[in-house]
Amino acid sequence: MRQVNEELEAQITQNRPELEVLFNGANNIELKLPRPEEFDFTPVPYPKKMSTKDVPSELKDLIEEDSIKKYNQSLPPKAEVDRYNRERE
Repeated sequence: MRQVNEELEAQITQNRPELEVLFNGANNIELKLPRPEEFDFTPVPYPKKMSTKDVPSELKDLIEEDSIKKYNQSLPPKAEVDRYNRERE
């Protein structure tokens, strides 16, 4: 999980769009945003189910087993996750 978070943060930092703000004339503000095709999107796999083994020892006291069960129940069925991940490969 930590590796996925680090990968996502690296992608966000690398692909951060430049925002250009122009102040013109009578208090008009113009924002120039890059077009979507200028972004480099890297497919991200769907999050995997967690187990108590995935929780770092420093956080074991803070995370209850019930919370992990609720997280796992909130994920879509395995077949749907597999299909999503295959489409992004």
